[in-house]
Order: sequence, then C-alpha cells, then structure tokens
Amino acid sequence: MPGSASIRPGDQVQRVLLLRTFEAFRDLSPVELAAVAEHVRPRLFRKGSQLFPLGRVVRSNHFVVEGKVAIVREGKQVRVFGPQSALGGLASLTGEPETQVYLALEDTETLELFRDDIQDVFEDNFRIFQGVMRAISRVVLEVRRGLGPTAGFPPVTNSDPVRPVGEMGLVEKIFFLRQTMSFAQTRIEALADLAQEAEDLTLPAGQILWRAGDVSDHALLMISGIIACEADDGLQSFKFDPGSTVGGIDALANVPRWYQAAAETPVRTLRIDAQRLLDVIEDNIELGMDMLRVFGLGLRQLQAMEYENKLREGTAPAAE
Repeated sequence: MPGSASIRPGDQVQRVLLLRTFEAFRDLSPVELAAVAEHVRPRLFRKGSQLFPLGRVVRSNHFVVEGKVAIVREGKQVRVFGPQSALGGLASLTGEPETQVYLALEDTETLELFRDDIQDVFEDNFRIFQGVMRAISRVVLEVRRGLGPTAGFPPVTNSDPVRPVGEMGLVEKIFFLRQTMSFAQTRIEALADLAQEAEDLTLPAGQILWRAGDVSDHALLMISGIIACEADDGLQSFKFDPGSTVGGIDALANVPRWYQAAAETPVRTLRIDAQRLLDVIEDNIELGMDMLRVFGLGLRQLQAMEYENKLREGTAPAAE
C-alpha cells in the first residue's frame, strides 16, 4: 500500500461507491449514501497502530476499506476483520470507554464517521437508521445462534404478572411500556404514540404464536405467562416470562422467525407492530439513539458470553 491513503478526501463519488459495499448501507439510494458520504473522512492506520485509544470513550466508527484489523485480548487475536467490516460502532453508541485493542495487522484504510454526526444523518435520512438497526439486529441473531442450547437467554423465574394489571387503557399501557422498554423510559410522548396502537392479547395455553420461517412483523411484550420456544434446527430451546420482549430482534432484523413460539401457560401480552415502532422512532430520533445504545450494550454482553464459551471449549483463537 502506498504511503498515503488512496481514498481522496474530496472524492464524493468514490466514498459513495465504497459505502455501498457495507451491509448497513447496501440498500440505500445514491442520495442517501451521499448524505452519509458528506460526513465520513478517509483515514490510514499503519501496521501495528491502534484504531481507538484504549480506555477512552469511542467517538467514531471506522469502515474498513482495505487492510486487516484484529481485536487483541490478553495477547490473543480474538477476531480479525477485513474490508467491508464496521468497527467501533457499538462502543460509540454505548458511550463506554474502549476495553479492547483494535490493532492494524497491516496498513489499513478506513472511512471514519463521528458519533456526533450520526444523529444528524438519521434525522435527515431515516432509512439509514433502519439499515444500522437491521445490521445490529442481525449480528445479535448470529451470536445467539452460536450460544448453545439456550441461545444465551436467561432461565425463566415465574409467570406472575409484571405488575398488578386489570383492564389496560392508554395510561396503563404507557406505564407498562415504560417499565418494559428500558430504552424509552424518559420518552413519554413517544410511548404514548406507541401505546395507542399496542394490542392487548390474551392467549390460551398451547396456542402457537408463530412457526419458524414465518414473517417477522411484530414483537410481544409479556405481561403474564410463559412462552416456550424451539429453534428451527431443534438444537436450541428457551422460554420467556413476564417483562420479556419476544420476537423483537427478528422483526427489526427483517428476517423470518428462527424459532417456533407457543404459549406454555395462558399468556397475556402487548403486541407491538414493528413498522409502527419504526414510525414512532422516525418522529422521535432520540428514542432511536437510546434504542441503539441499549442494543449495543446487549450485543457486547452477548459477544463476551460467546468468547467465554470459546475459552471453556478451548476453541478461542491462540495467541499470534
């Protein structure tokens, strides 16, 4: 690779073409890609340099155009990334200090996008937010599929209601959504919009909610009861209890259901339409940013579980 970055800072067309190769931006129109391209800048990291200062809050994402970058933990290469990889996104969304070393294994070119610019991009081009949310959700599903028999879900505790509930009017629905959706606790106006169309459902024991392969277009927020699930490959099974959200990641990832869900006991839920949720977020982009932050924290926890499992199994990468 030459001594300076081959991506020309002023070449808007080149940046648009490069951004199109990344999963989060693949479905965007040229106009939408151009909106992102206005905010990215080319960077060159020499072999052996770190992309993010260790221990400092990450304030930007790097989209790898050329080269290789490894996450190094305790002297071991945990994972290696090449072109079309997006790095730093989770840390920049969560606002946490970086605890992992991202090391350039060779001279590496990236396109850098600062977190402060992301919300402006989302507000002006909501489909970009949808692309980012879809990409994160698909990674969550990928990690869960590799987390053993329970897919990383915690065991259920009981089927008692989250809180005493009778008939749920608009106010009761808002309070329940606020209690269940941790990313939306301070967004009362957005919750009111969502609550207006949330459907209160009571399902008998034994009812099939959906089968593997069905369209994912809604999520269920559990009020009471137990939902039992089995993955499409038969290798994973897990249950959800009150306070859980069932099927939300599938719907946001825009992929078919990957497990069958059935009411093990009588179940009461609020049904949230995925498109309606996105409509509410489009009008309240701060809610979307809070949602991405919570999803980012969750994904980092799942990835830590994945690495611990590999250490126990002896399949974690050896030191380089």
